[in-house]
Formats: sequence, structure tokens, C-alpha cells
Amino acid sequence: MQRVLLVAACAVGFVLSATSPAMAIPSLSGGQITPDDPTAGAHSDVAIAFDVDDLGPTGAPGDDLRHLDLNLPPGLLGDPGAAPACAFADLERNACPAASRVGTTVIRADLKLSAIELADQRINGDIFLVPTRGTEPARLGIVLRPRIPIINVPLDPIALESPARVRTATDGGLTASLRDLPRTQSTPLGIAALKITRLEMRLFGTAGSGNAFLTNPTSCAPAVLRVDATTYNGVTGTTSGAFTPTDCGSVPFAPGLGVEADPVAADVPTAAGVTVTLPFSRNPSVRAQSQRRRAVVKLPTGFELSPTVGSAGDVTGCSVAQFGKSSSAPSTCPASSQVGTVEFSSPLVPEPLQGRVFIADPAPGAPLIRIFIVAEQSGAQDALRIKLEGVVEPDEQTGQITTTLDDIPPLPFTSFALRFRGGAHAVISTPRSCGAHTGTSQMTPHSGAGDATPSGAIEIGGDCPDPNAFEPVLGFGTQPAQAEWDTTVVTGIVRPDRQARLKSMAVALPPGVLGRINKVPACPVDVARANQCSEASRVGTVAATAGPGSRPLAVEGPVYLTESFGGSFAGLSIVVPAKVGPIDLGVSVTMAQLYVRPNDQGLNVYAADIPTRLRGIALGIRSLELRLDRPGFTFNATNCSPLAVRASFTSDLGGTGAGGATYQATGCENVPFVPTIETELTGGREELDENGHPGLDVTVRQTEDQLNTRGVKVVLPEGIAADPDRLDRTCPLERFERNDCPASAVIGTATARTPILNEPITGEVLFVLVPGSALPQLRLNLKGPIDINLAGKVSVQGTRLVNEFEGIPDVPLSEFRLQLDGGARSPLIASEDLCTTRPKVNATFTSHAGGTRERTVNAEAPDCTASANLRISSLRDGRPSLRLRVLGTTEKVSQLRLKLPRGVQLDRNRARNLIRLQAAGMSSSDRRRARVTVYKTRIDITLPGSGAQRVNVLLREGALRVGPLTRRRTNPQLDFRLDVARPGSERHSRDLRTRPVRSVG
Repeated sequence: MQRVLLVAACAVGFVLSATSPAMAIPSLSGGQITPDDPTAGAHSDVAIAFDVDDLGPTGAPGDDLRHLDLNLPPGLLGDPGAAPACAFADLERNACPAASRVGTTVIRADLKLSAIELADQRINGDIFLVPTRGTEPARLGIVLRPRIPIINVPLDPIALESPARVRTATDGGLTASLRDLPRTQSTPLGIAALKITRLEMRLFGTAGSGNAFLTNPTSCAPAVLRVDATTYNGVTGTTSGAFTPTDCGSVPFAPGLGVEADPVAADVPTAAGVTVTLPFSRNPSVRAQSQRRRAVVKLPTGFELSPTVGSAGDVTGCSVAQFGKSSSAPSTCPASSQVGTVEFSSPLVPEPLQGRVFIADPAPGAPLIRIFIVAEQSGAQDALRIKLEGVVEPDEQTGQITTTLDDIPPLPFTSFALRFRGGAHAVISTPRSCGAHTGTSQMTPHSGAGDATPSGAIEIGGDCPDPNAFEPVLGFGTQPAQAEWDTTVVTGIVRPDRQARLKSMAVALPPGVLGRINKVPACPVDVARANQCSEASRVGTVAATAGPGSRPLAVEGPVYLTESFGGSFAGLSIVVPAKVGPIDLGVSVTMAQLYVRPNDQGLNVYAADIPTRLRGIALGIRSLELRLDRPGFTFNATNCSPLAVRASFTSDLGGTGAGGATYQATGCENVPFVPTIETELTGGREELDENGHPGLDVTVRQTEDQLNTRGVKVVLPEGIAADPDRLDRTCPLERFERNDCPASAVIGTATARTPILNEPITGEVLFVLVPGSALPQLRLNLKGPIDINLAGKVSVQGTRLVNEFEGIPDVPLSEFRLQLDGGARSPLIASEDLCTTRPKVNATFTSHAGGTRERTVNAEAPDCTASANLRISSLRDGRPSLRLRVLGTTEKVSQLRLKLPRGVQLDRNRARNLIRLQAAGMSSSDRRRARVTVYKTRIDITLPGSGAQRVNVLLREGALRVGPLTRRRTNPQLDFRLDVARPGSERHSRDLRTRPVRSVG
């Protein structure tokens, strides 16, 4: 007895014995597949037939069929559960129940034994459902009932088995296989050689059980049967047949959609998924549902892809080769690429197919997020295995997730469930609000009829936080905290889980915590927005976490200094790279503006548009830690009192929040505080005389390694007061605040220089009338890269005029210069001759740490130092003489330096003998120690001791040489420069302009 599927001939020999002759090479032809009813989705009997032809010459060496594969058209499907399976023992003894019968077969074959041939012998049989073996979806049993020809005597029945498999790697159709067909047949009369010439079978639309068994394709494309044959010598042949289903427009298609999540609380990572169902009936009078060709499923709005899927740290992608879509072999996608599971229920298999969902490696030109789906029976290598490729697209604006599966093979299913991974590293997060949320879909059938749009709702409930809750927490600190030192500034913002998302923030940094903007090349704004800044502009790093739940995704990126934009002083480009597993979303660039507060020069950082999603994936920033850590860029305040850090926030839902922190520098007592002050009374001799109107020039200097000055009190010398006749030339405070002061209120200028800027800050000094104040006050509005506003308080202490500046910002000022005009614009008046006294200025400095320093300095008056007269004789002979007379005033003269004009030089060798010095008011010993030094273009005179009251210097003819160009000029103007110093003070310069005279006298 032979066990080969669909053996076509069991001819009966009636000769005693014979050997098998050689047969011609067979080929297949005449393939046919014909339904009784071609209606798409109908349960119709289908007849299949084909011929096996001998195309070789008569008597030529031949070959016999060994294997046959019946490749049924895609969508022509049999239901292995339509009838009870016939036990193998019953199949072998021809005892299968009628309920298991699903078809009939006829085999035609030529028999030959020795010289006797019997052509076209017919063997009838029945087809039954039998139990499957291993992981195959179905198996048919065939009982052939051969008879002895001519006398029609039955022989023992032959039981054969035909396993079926699904062509999952190609078109999803079924293939029934025949293996090792016999070349001979044993009979009571001997061994007969046989040649199969035709195979016919009829598969029933309705099984013997009364249930629908065979279903026509639901597509009206030609349904093609292909039969493949292989001989014992490895020669292959094929034939095909086709029919076209009809009436596809009436094929029913009523899929259902369900949405699932676990847990179902609001705004949490969840194992979310969908289940698509399709009605299924074994009623032979009910047309089958169309299979699904394409499915587009949208999860309810609010379900979003979560960056937490990448927080596991080892999520990888699956390559196309590892997936192996065109292969029926198992996929080799790494476990680290699995992001979900699938379950596929089908009439083809008794138990649902379990599977996995993998995230695909990115590929050029492919959608950003692809998934590979593998559903299979557990067990052997040749298990039923379904492979699908899908695309997951989050909406750019709302984040709504759309999953598309296309080119789905026409396999029957009753449900298809896809679930994305949950837990701490979940793929999806739930909506932020409780209530009913509805998912939608668009299903396209293989029938070509209209799409179906089933929907499904899910109720988000249980733990329902307020979606508008928004209470970010602010943190701030510096490392180290030592006052005045260079430091790393750390600003942290934490948004509690399950609260509204951060959209904008404004942080007011404490005064004194600043950066050396001038030391870093700023990145152009357009370059920064494109994330193309160079490392030269980098000033720090940002560390961020994103996503809901206990394991948000952690990322880190650079922070760059940018040029100013939108009215800011400067800007920051905060770059957060977003890579979720193998999916590189690019970067999120947040542009922050830096503003300097005019009152205390502290920095305000404002970020107006913090991204809440990137390429549709919700970022849900949970925390931001901004570290300005470039060496030498930021430094601490010099105020060691606790200082407040304030912040305000806006959520993506329009809510607002506020945060605060405390900053405190340390070790102020270890930082020096040694400011210096220089003062000078300016103006001509007339302004410095009694009732004159002198100017005042005050310069304060500090080095960068000191405590910064918070306040300075300057007590002007005796003899200087506010001029009551000029107090009406003030600006009312309300006009000052409107920036509408008259020009007459301007009484001077101020200039500040700081090592953190390349440019000075300058502005006008105005006399402002403040209500409640007896005297007008000073107001300074300094403009530059940053603005500084200062208010000076003017008062009288005893008989002396006092000016105080409080609230000077905690900014390192290497130089601050205040120049009050003299003359007509001066608010001051001299109550005595300032040249006959030595005015003194008292200054008290207060640091930001609270310490004070006292300074007393002379108010130098250069124009009081000495009067000078200079005459030079005619230049025509090139040997002029020169006389200089200098008369001291309240102080004697200790040093003189006379610089010659262009075109006039000293003959150094001759001048030493032709120069005469007379000094009055000196002791004879000091006069002998007086020193005259002659240079090419200048003369230096040093008068020791207490100096001289009067000095005469005479250069006789021959001491000077005049150049030819200067000599030829008619009555030229000559500009000399005279530096004069009193004992213990610096030199003061003045220009002496003269023209040649006939004689110097």
C-alpha cells in the first residue's frame, strides 16, 4: 500500500510478472479550475483537472512523476474546522465518516505489464479532512478505491495524505503537496508499471457535516491555479488554469475595531493596542466576508508615542534582511527591537497565532517609523508564519497615532490584535484627560468594494489627575559658590509627572551671577536655529528627561551663545537631541533670549517656544538642567547674602506657574575690596576763582578680583556748593521717566567700563527735581551693550556738598568716570578761590558684601598748578631763541616737561651749554641739585625738595634747530606742550600755542 497524496493510478495487473519499462519525459497541460458558482465569497464546489502528457518520441528513454504541488489561487480557501477530522486509522481502513468528506477525486493512468498495455484506467476516490501533523494548517486524506480492469473486481483501498501550507512569503495562497508518487503498482497478477495521464478533483463548497468548507476568493482578479511537477530525474513542468470571480461589489465587509490599554489611567505609559475583528460563519448560504487588503487605524486622540520607549538604553532596530519578509523562514530580528505583540485568529489554525512587533531600522527614502510584524505557530521551522510590514505615523500637530498595514495577503481571520509594549519603557502613553476616547479606522477590502470605517471607544478612568495642573519646580546653584570666583551655573526645572507640559519659561537669575560675553564668539541666530553653531560658541550643556512614568528618556546636548535677537542683549541656543531607540528624530532647538535688568544688571533668561513634540512624538519635557560650564565664562556674585531666583512658566494648555529658589555665594570675607578714587577740578582759572563755576571729574577704579562696589559717598571739598541760581535748570521727575528732559538739565557725562564687555557704557548726567527732596538729584542713564540706571542723592553735610550713589549693580566695573561740566552748564559754584587752597575729597565705598573703605584724596586742579608764558624768536635763520616762564600758585613747581612742536628740535650737544635755568623760592642746596635733561624733542626739568615758586628757562641761539619746511612758513603757529607737576602729585598737561616774535626779551 502506498501513502502518497493524490496518487492517480492504482491499476490492477493481471499478468504474472513484468519489469517497469522506461517512460517518456512527462509535461503538464490542460490545467483547469472551474467553480460551479463563480460568485466572489460564495461556498461553491470547485473542479480542478490537468493532463500529464508524453511529449517524447515513442520508445525514447522516459521519466516518471515524483512530486506534484497544487498551488491554489490566493483567496480560495478551505476551512479545516468545517468538518470533524477522520482519524488516520479510519482513513487507512476506508472507514471515514461522511461528515468528514470534503471532496472527490479521479485518477487516470496507463498501465503496462510486459507487452500488455491498458490505457486510460479510471480510479475513483474521496477526500476527507484528517488531523494535522506538526504545525501545518490543514491536511487532507484521500481514499482511492482501485478495481481490477475488465472484471471490475475491487482491490484493497489506498489511503493517501496531502499536507497543506500557506504561501506566506508570496501571495498568501494555499499549496497542497504530493510527494514520491509511485512508478509501479503491485497487483495479484504481478508488478505493473504505471503512467499518470490525468488528475481530477472536486472540492466541496459544503462539507459532509453541512458546514461551509470551500470559499471562493473575494477579489475579482483572475484566480490562477498553478500545478508544478517534478520527475524522478529532477525535470520540472508546470501548467495552470484560471477563473474570474464575479459580483465583488456585493461581498460583505463588516470589520470591527476595539481599542485597549493597560493601565487605563490618564497620562501614564500603557500597553495600548487595537483589535480588528471580522464576522465569520460556516453557514454555506452566507457569503464570506472579504479579506482585508489595507488597514489604517488611528488610535484615539491623546494616545501618543512616548519617548520612554528609548529609555531602556538598548533598543535597536531590525533590518530588512533580519525580518526576511520574502522568506518563509523565521525572522531573526533581535529581541532588543521588539516593541509589541500580535495575535492572529484564523479558521486555518485551531489556536491563535502568537507573534511579535519589531521596530525597523531607518532606511533612506522609507517612512520614519516602520514596524515588522511576525505571527507564527510555535514549533517547527516550517510552521505557519505571517509577516507584515507597517508604518506608524504620529500627527505633527496633535500626536495622534496612525498605523497603516498595506498589501495584507487574503488570509481569513476572525480577529487581529496588535498591542504595543507597556511598562516603564512603554511605546505609548494615554490621554491626559479621563473620559471616552474614540479610535477610528479605514479598512480596504480585497473585493474592491467601498472601504469600511469601524471605530472603537475606550474609557479612560480611575486615577484622573487635573490635566491643567502645572507646578514646575525651580532649582539653582553654582559650583563652586565662592564669591567672585569663576563657576558653573546650574539652573534646573522639574515638571512633576502627569501635569501640563512646559511651553515657555522666564528665569530671573540673581544679580551678580554673570558671564563674560565678550570672551565668547556669538553664533549667528540663523546658524543657531539650523543647529550649525561651532564649538567656539559653546558655553554649556543641557540635560533633559522626557516622557511620562518612572523611566523618562534622558538626553543631553550642547548650549551655545548666540547673537541678540528680538530685542535681547544676547541669546542661548539650547540643543536637545531626540533619539528614540533606533529612530533619530533630529534635534530640538530652543532659542532663549538673555535680557539684562536695568535696575540691578541681573540676567533674565526667556525661552518662549519650548517644543512639546518633535516630528509628532510627544516630548513631554520632565526636567531641564542647564549647565553653563565653559571655563572662565560665568562667575559668582560678590554679595554673600541669600538672593532670590524667580521663574515663571507657561504650559501648553495656557496655564501658568511660578517657581523660586535661593542662591547664596560664600567666602566674601576672603575677597579683597580696595577701590581707588581720583578727583579733579576742571575749568579755566576763571571757573576755579571765587564765584566761579568749576567742573568736577571723579574716576573710581577697581580690579576684577575684588568685591564689587554697591555704593559710594563722595564729600566734595570745602569751598564748593550747589549754585542756587541754577537749581531751576532741572528736569521734573515725571519728564525724566518719560525720557523727555530738556537739554538744559544735562550737566555732564558718565562712562563705565567693565571687563565683561568690549565697549564702554556711556550716558548723560541729568539734574532731576525729585518731589520731597530739598536739592535736585542726579540721574544717570548709561547706554551700551547693556544699560545701567543710577540715581545719585545730593545732600549737604555740615558745609560740604555730598553726593551718594546707592544700588550700584553687582557688576565688575574696572573704571567708572563721572564728569560734571564746568562753566555755564555747571551746577556748582566756588565759594572761595580753589587755586589758593588744596581741596580734599572724602569718599566712602560700600561693597556688595557690606564692608566699607574710606579714601581721602586731593582734588587736583591742573589749571591751578602754574601759569606759563612761552616766547620764541624768528625762525628765518634757523637758530631761534626761546624763553619759558612758569609761575606757581598755591603750590610750588617740582617738575617741568616741555615738548617741542613738529619741525623744531634740540641740538643736544650744544643745548647743554646754551640752556639757562633760574628757579626762585628754593634753597641754595636744592637749587644746586636741580637737573635739566635734554632730549631731541623735549626738555625735562626736575626741581628737588619742595620745588620752586618761579622758573625761567632760556634757550639761547644755537640750542634749537628749525627744519627747512617750518623755516619757510610765514608766521607759523607753533604748538608746545607743557607738563607741570607739584610735589607729590601727577603731572598735568597744557598746550602752549605761540607764534615767533622779533625777540624773546
